Amino acid sequence: MSQRLFGTDGIRGVANEPPLTPDLAYRVGRELVATLLGQQNHDGRIRLVIGRDTRRSGPLLEAAMVAGLLSAGADCYTVGVLPTPGIALMTRALDAQGGIVLSASHNPFEDNGIKLFSSEGTKFPDAWEAQIEARVAAADTAPRARSADIGRLIHYDRAEKYYVDFLTRCFPLDLAGLTVAIDCAHGATFRVAPSVFRRLGARVVAISVQPDGTNINAGCGALHPEGLQKRLRAVRADVGFASTATVIASSRWITSARSETATTHSPSPGVTWRSSAGSRAISWSPR
Repeated sequence: MSQRLFGTDGIRGVANEPPLTPDLAYRVGRELVATLLGQQNHDGRIRLVIGRDTRRSGPLLEAAMVAGLLSAGADCYTVGVLPTPGIALMTRALDAQGGIVLSASHNPFEDNGIKLFSSEGTKFPDAWEAQIEARVAAADTAPRARSADIGRLIHYDRAEKYYVDFLTRCFPLDLAGLTVAIDCAHGATFRVAPSVFRRLGARVVAISVQPDGTNINAGCGALHPEGLQKRLRAVRADVGFASTATVIASSRWITSARSETATTHSPSPGVTWRSSAGSRAISWSPR
């Protein structure tokens, strides 16, 4: 291969076009298992968690990747559409050796990506990514399971509830009396984000929560906060949040219905959400 597969945020590209084809996803799945087997000292199977955002190409790449994982003898927990931090959380919660996110964040719906997590739910080590890339470029020598050694596919349908419960426990805020406007960008936060704020007691006004596979990030979300601003003022909301395709914390636009002030924050360990003109400030540490 003339160019590296893995960039700073995994493998990205136009889905179903080289390099991001189902064939590649299958091989990455197989070589991921081979790499983990070489790094792990444990008995039993490799266990992996995989989730995705709402892009049409998600199930295509997921099916290919899962086939690769199972063929190499790994058990695979599919958690469906879930924000990226939720997949990292489930990787740890299910004692998996790794996690896989199929998403291209704020990119257009035609794009997709493969991002890997370690067993700790952190970024996959660069050295291990390099091993996978070298293996993909060479002949396929990953394990080929037979009979009962073929991996098991487990559709884990409790992941979304687990993630919502986790977030509400982490941030036991009382938002009663507040109106919160959310733009979910037709992405993976479209159910989780409204659920979290409602559980915390807020009145929630959610927009861009009807994903159809092609409308993710289209004129909405963190890249286009003007829609949220308009809706926020119309409903006299106290605070508003805009997300990318998979993470409401990764690109945040906060504004107040009583102010023209807006601020953006990156996902740092200490986060302050603030609006002016007498509205509340909320602080938390997401770790």
